[in-house]
Amino acid sequence: TEVPAPRHLGSFADEPPLASPAIEEDDLTDKSDWLQNLPRPSLFSTPAAARYRSYLETLLAVDELVERLIDQLEESGVLDNTIVVFTSDNGITFGAHGSIGDKNLPYEETVDVPLYVRGPGFTAGEIRDQPVGHIDVVPTLLAAAGVEAPVPIDGEALQPFAADPTYRSDRDRKSTRLNSSHTDISRMPSSA
Repeated sequence: TEVPAPRHLGSFADEPPLASPAIEEDDLTDKSDWLQNLPRPSLFSTPAAARYRSYLETLLAVDELVERLIDQLEESGVLDNTIVVFTSDNGITFGAHGSIGDKNLPYEETVDVPLYVRGPGFTAGEIRDQPVGHIDVVPTLLAAAGVEAPVPIDGEALQPFAADPTYRSDRDRKSTRLNSSHTDISRMPSSA
């Protein structure tokens, strides 16, 4: 359960619940039996809505932390030569497919995670839809540093993806979209 910083309690008290066709699905016959048999939560119910709002309030402290980091890098004079990667290990459901707070389901809400990159080689505000993922972070940082991996590693540097929206890898896997920002990374939309 998310626990917001006391200074952020109530910041999203009036935030409406998420709206999505996957939320409060009427027909779950295409889902697994165990999911069909779960109690059907309502995102508008008090526990579900409170959990969603608490999640948003918790992210405000993360926003503050990232803002302080970016400010410190700028004050130190190294921001323009620093790559900052912001991502998550998983998404989360807030009522999608009858599940609240699950992060292990094989649905878009749990596998589509944010991947924001800020720094040299990544144009501000660009969004790419090529399949990329966490496996590409280390090759990206090595390429930016001009260093070869001492041993073979998986993944690809993200710079070619960022430079060319038509660039495609030969891999075939579900991943996430590449987002980049040269502006204020702390103002990126929070995503689950």
